[in-house]
Amino acid sequence: WTRPTNRAELLLGLEGGSGPNAYDYLQPRAKFEGRIDFGTKVAMAFLTQGGWSAGDAPLQRFWGVGGLQTVRGFTFGTQRGDSYWAGRLEMSPRRKAITPVLFGDIGWAGTTEDWPGTDPLWSFGLGASFLYGIFRTDLVFPKADAVWLELYFAGAL
Repeated sequence: WTRPTNRAELLLGLEGGSGPNAYDYLQPRAKFEGRIDFGTKVAMAFLTQGGWSAGDAPLQRFWGVGGLQTVRGFTFGTQRGDSYWAGRLEMSPRRKAITPVLFGDIGWAGTTEDWPGTDPLWSFGLGASFLYGIFRTDLVFPKADAVWLELYFAGAL
């Protein structure tokens, strides 16, 4: 609720590691997210993100897709690899103390050679945001998996 409406944000990052008895790698990444209000009734939030690894990144630094930050309805790291991409779209009435939300997520992680991937994870669902986004609950319908009920803090809408 503290962020302005009709906003967009681009984040760029670069992580690297090197040294004796270490791995030599670079990991560039980007994230673009925002919110658009359509009149006084409907809002849309979006997020796209991606990254890859150059060099010899340790396994702990591989990208993971699945979980609340990428594709809901899957455990974190369901897909892992040296590159990834993910996207999210949410639609809801303009913020109120209790706001229903429709959403869809898609993402992939794997080897850079397989980019952009042929079998991404995806999910869609409906949820409710309480107290202007402080608390959120989602009913998630993931690709070829059981329905999930997720409860968490700080939803996008």
